Amino acid sequence: MREIFVDGLLQADMSDTVRAWFEPYGRVIEAKVFTLSIGAPFGYVTMEREEDAARAIRALNRQVIGPRTLLVMWARPIRRRAKRQTTAPTLPFTSES
Repeated sequence: MREIFVDGLLQADMSDTVRAWFEPYGRVIEAKVFTLSIGAPFGYVTMEREEDAARAIRALNRQVIGPRTLLVMWARPIRRRAKRQTTAPTLPFTSES
């Protein structure tokens, strides 16, 4: 199974719509659309076979569907950021004797 990233979606695009674009190229396991508070929605499509996913990417990347131009590419794994080393500030210790 391979996951595909889809950008250039509209607010009205739903997971079923995105799934329908990819189904002619092979079995779609899952299609998800994410909408954040800022920026355009984006999606991920998981296809059963890598060969089918590659065909879908070649066919749909830069494809104009209605008022949108899709950007379709292999999804990249999420890279976790290294944790920042934070230390609490040290205050000078004063003791009253």
